[in-house]
Amino acid sequence: VWIGTTYHGVYRYDGRRFHSYESPASIGPVPAGRHAFTGSQVNSLLPDGRGGMWVAARAYGIDHYTDGAFQHYPPRGAGAGSWPTNNAVLGVYQPDGSLWFVTEFHGLVHLGNDGETFTVHAVPPEMSSGAPALQCITAGDRNTLWIGGADGLLEFDTHSQQFVRRYGRAAGIGDAVVSIVRDRSGR
Repeated sequence: VWIGTTYHGVYRYDGRRFHSYESPASIGPVPAGRHAFTGSQVNSLLPDGRGGMWVAARAYGIDHYTDGAFQHYPPRGAGAGSWPTNNAVLGVYQPDGSLWFVTEFHGLVHLGNDGETFTVHAVPPEMSSGAPALQCITAGDRNTLWIGGADGLLEFDTHSQQFVRRYGRAAGIGDAVVSIVRDRSGR
């Protein structure tokens, strides 16, 4: 069992005891690379299906735990070469090794299976009131991702790489979607 905490990093329970991956006190941002866990305020955890664990930590970026260490992806500035990992909420790990997650500032993000290529999908202006904060994500049927945020529920097609539809008050649900879970029948 993996546990994310608000101020004390990540813990793993092995059935007998807790193992701490608490972030060491540091001055300044931690560079990209393999390190001990670098964050403290954990937003979300997501198993990679291969024995590893993805961890998103508030302003620290995302980390991928494999082989006893964390590969750190710190947030970088805007523009070319930036890593859109600030305030990430993890959501969908794909069988090909790629990862989909949402962020408070950048929108929907895809990290390619090379572990280096980030593709940002901003919410189109016609589907947004200007509040870019995305809060949750889950996989739907086939090529669909369901994304919740300040503007309601968004549907994204991974094949066409486009947002398809926004559901909000007019569709019968409220705005500010903060959690999405599929039931056992897949709905």
